[in-house]
Amino acid sequence: MRLGEPLYTYTTLDSTNQRALMLLGDGASEGTTVLAQSQTQGRGQRGHTWVSTPGGIYLSVILKPQLAPAHLLQVTFWSAWGVCWALRRRGIPARLKWPNDLMVAGRKLGGVLTESRVQGNLVMGCVVGVGLNGNNQVPTTAITLQELGSFDYERDYQLVLRGLTVGYQLWQRHGFARICTYYRRWWVNWGQQVPEGVITDLDELGRVGVSGVYYYPGQIQLEVKGDAIQPGHLL
Repeated sequence: MRLGEPLYTYTTLDSTNQRALMLLGDGASEGTTVLAQSQTQGRGQRGHTWVSTPGGIYLSVILKPQLAPAHLLQVTFWSAWGVCWALRRRGIPARLKWPNDLMVAGRKLGGVLTESRVQGNLVMGCVVGVGLNGNNQVPTTAITLQELGSFDYERDYQLVLRGLTVGYQLWQRHGFARICTYYRRWWVNWGQQVPEGVITDLDELGRVGVSGVYYYPGQIQLEVKGDAIQPGHLL
């Protein structure tokens, strides 16, 4: 398995995830990757729009992991952790905001969106989309690779693919418990006080534990302010 082969590249695309899902439906192999310089309909978690202007990295990779639908959140975890690992190897002090955001100094550098095709109790395949700010225009709550030192499109999209590969292989060889152990090291939410209690745990489904109660993404939200992650509210 080699991520990035085959590679479909576009100047502008509606959504790399959408195109990858179409390829998955047509029987594309694991590792197939869609890369675009900009997106007109970029998507984020829970239906949010991901602004995808030229200068960023927008790519989606087809994966075919062997896991139950109930454990699909694991894909987001190992993908986000892998990209964070790759960034840190490049000297960028990236950290993780549960479950899918890449942060530097309290500002968002990128994120991961996982979508899947499920038939009954079988996961037919997943598409992992990664958006990473390069030298594109971003709001004050975000940060770019250029601002952090340098940005090279070819080098940095390969960096993303390397990180996804490492995260995927770590999960395949050692399981989700190992991913969670490593994820916690760079997890900005660890020990945070929220109205419902203290964030102290992650479980085998990828849910966040707050004083013994576990929540999926979308059930509890955390806001970013300054250099810290501040408590939000239950949705």
